Amino acid sequence: NGAAFYTKYKDMQLAQIYFIGSDEDLVQGNTIINAASSTIKGVELEVTVMPTDGLTLSASLAFLDATYDEFLFALPQPDDTPDDTSDDALDLSGKRLQNAPKFAGTFNAEYKFPAGTGEGRFNFQYAYQSEKLLTSIIDTPRARIQPIKLVNANLDWKPGSGGYTVGLWAKNLFDERYINSVFDAPGTLGLTNYAPPREFGLSVKVEF
Repeated sequence: NGAAFYTKYKDMQLAQIYFIGSDEDLVQGNTIINAASSTIKGVELEVTVMPTDGLTLSASLAFLDATYDEFLFALPQPDDTPDDTSDDALDLSGKRLQNAPKFAGTFNAEYKFPAGTGEGRFNFQYAYQSEKLLTSIIDTPRARIQPIKLVNANLDWKPGSGGYTVGLWAKNLFDERYINSVFDAPGTLGLTNYAPPREFGLSVKVEF
């Protein structure tokens, strides 16, 4: 499967959380702002192959080019600051949009096989996502989510009579340490949330 898309977006609304002032005068606020125009275009490809009985391989790849065409951005000002902020406005034309990684891809392998009196199933998943901004409007080093490469796997067994499934699973198998979300308030502070490290366990699912 394949798809290509091209979108011209006018008056894009963006949610903004901001801080103004400092120390005891620090004030936090929320607002909606408009970017004059942007262009979003890209390509997505998907493929599924079954090379032999029980084995299914699938993969996907996406390329995304999402940038502002016109966008003069100015941080909110304290109440005692003149409203004319045009001299301090940043021209973000050509900068990338929020939550828009340039590349993303997945690979999945699933193998079903006879196991004793039931069926076994092994599943392997790999996911990649390139660097992106999550919620930040301004592209600063501490506002970026770094490239993410994750591997998950699970091994399940289900008896021929059905009724339940026993499985071993692992998430973030190679213990990739990465930032899951980051909020950057330019000139004040940054808040970072780290994703979970490697996790593994045993699960039992009962059908009734």
